[in-house]
Amino acid sequence: MPIFLSRCAIAACVGSMLSVSAARANLLQDYNLIVFENATSTSNVFGRTLIGGNLGGPASDYGLRLLPASNFGTTDVLTVGGNITTNNINMAAGDLRRAGTRSGNVNFNGPGGNEIIDNSGSIASTVASVRAQLESASLLMIARAATNTVNFPSGQPAGVVFNCVPASDGAAIFNFAASSLFGNSNVQQIDINLNGATSVVMNVTGLTIGWSMGNFVGNFVNPNVYSRVIWNFADAANINWLNGGSLRGSLLAPGARLEFASVIEGSVAVRELDQRSEVHLPGYTGLIPSPGTAALMALAGILASRRRR
Repeated sequence: MPIFLSRCAIAACVGSMLSVSAARANLLQDYNLIVFENATSTSNVFGRTLIGGNLGGPASDYGLRLLPASNFGTTDVLTVGGNITTNNINMAAGDLRRAGTRSGNVNFNGPGGNEIIDNSGSIASTVASVRAQLESASLLMIARAATNTVNFPSGQPAGVVFNCVPASDGAAIFNFAASSLFGNSNVQQIDINLNGATSVVMNVTGLTIGWSMGNFVGNFVNPNVYSRVIWNFADAANINWLNGGSLRGSLLAPGARLEFASVIEGSVAVRELDQRSEVHLPGYTGLIPSPGTAALMALAGILASRRRR
């Protein structure tokens, strides 16, 4: 479920976090796709996948761009905490680890090729830990003040350019409503200028996100640029990406159900998933704030409230 808190309320709870150093978002580099609950798929994931609930769908592929494949021969490339009802799974590298039952076929086409049945509870524990960390990260990012604003077209079609102004930790922060960009029919093209920023956090507010207009162009098509960008949908409940162009940058929406049919160029972490197109590498290489002890206690209260809702 999404967390219904104002930006000011979040900032009050986690303001003490913002003075501490930044830490790499390793989870969004280790995993290309993270789903806390159930997922269905008709497509593929270039990197590793972690699913907390069930995996369904006619067919899906995993680990297609883990190179060299020989390095992943003993790695869990697909981990599923629930049951697998997919008709056909293709593993380009590594192992499949599951806690539930499986129906359908599994084809191991690369190094590794083991199917591991794990009833120890370790998968559920891993998913719970990953979920807590990414929920915290999402709140930490949305609590940060914007380092610059961006002009969105109104009345006449035009392009959007994110001109970054990095803070002392190298992060450029943009805070805006989803309707300004993804719900704006006047947006034609989307570009970015890093201006020395090593991380770009797009804090996007809105419960329901839909996109069908605009294309990423210019610097945004460079993997060395969009791998530094994270789209943080901290309060989203539903994201429908069915008709728009490819998303450039990683997508973090801990409380959302994501349904998409366009390529996502970056890592994805969501509550629930309906996947109809590819998830590509590279993952997010930027930074997120690292909380201190007091901040973690504040976050624990917020996250407990979210779970109760």
